[in-house]
Amino acid sequence: MGNILIVDDEEDVTYALKRLLEEEGYNVKTAINCREVLSLLEKEYFDAVIVELFLREEDGFQVLETVQELDGELPFILMVDNENEHIAIQSLEMGAYDYIGKPIIYTDIINTVYRAVEKRRLYVARVNAEEGLEVTSRKLNLLMSIIETFSSNEDEEKALDELLQIILNQFTATYCCLSILDKNGKNIKILAEKSSIEGVSEYKVGQSYALDIFPITTQAVETGEPVVESGIMDLTSPISLKLKEKKGGEIYCSFMEIPVMYFGKPIGVLQIKSHGAEKRSFTDNDFHMAETLANYIGIAIDNVRLRKYKDNI
Repeated sequence: MGNILIVDDEEDVTYALKRLLEEEGYNVKTAINCREVLSLLEKEYFDAVIVELFLREEDGFQVLETVQELDGELPFILMVDNENEHIAIQSLEMGAYDYIGKPIIYTDIINTVYRAVEKRRLYVARVNAEEGLEVTSRKLNLLMSIIETFSSNEDEEKALDELLQIILNQFTATYCCLSILDKNGKNIKILAEKSSIEGVSEYKVGQSYALDIFPITTQAVETGEPVVESGIMDLTSPISLKLKEKKGGEIYCSFMEIPVMYFGKPIGVLQIKSHGAEKRSFTDNDFHMAETLANYIGIAIDNVRLRKYKDNI
């Protein structure tokens, strides 16, 4: 349920409180002074810290300062005798999350710790989401600049090569391929491909293939929905054979086949693969980023088609 740090130098109180919280499902560590608190906070993650006001070596306020210096968002709960409630209120003004009166009432400690842990989890979730959005935003900005180059650059081959190289890097992939459908939607042409292993390819760029020989690609095109698979044993692809030759053992492949959409219709497929000796799953961030990227590629491809049509008039 969460990781709790108890700071108290009275063994009986510490033991009873630790046992109570462990019975509720919490992982509990203990300390008796600021030095031990500092050591634990530097090495381990905690969701809340419970501190006795009167310690032999320091008081609870000194521990509060130590905690705030290391992690200002860690919920701090002060244990204080009921007659010292004015001191507890002072701790709230200094940044403590809450306080518990002594003698301790079972429901008070359980409810207070539960609320503190939930507050901590919400904070961590928000920070992770913000960091994820920031990383995704940086990646998308970089990728969009390449797609813009693809749309406007006369050297289409060079722009495509740059685009696929960035996709390999950003998704930690071993292979990516961009293909487009013909007007009838029955054949698919390999527009560009790139592998992290030099000299190894899976298709011939510029070659057209019947769509129905690729069941997964067909599924992505017909449904307009991405197809994602993780940790599939790959025995036949050129990349897997090359990796097996180099490293030995079984080779697994995780892949995403994302339909390239334009005005709600599939016009191609972006394929991203990751091969390796261990099973690897693409993250939700990878999936959403690839889907967004494929939509922008659809716009870029159509811009290229329009430009070529205009040049031929």
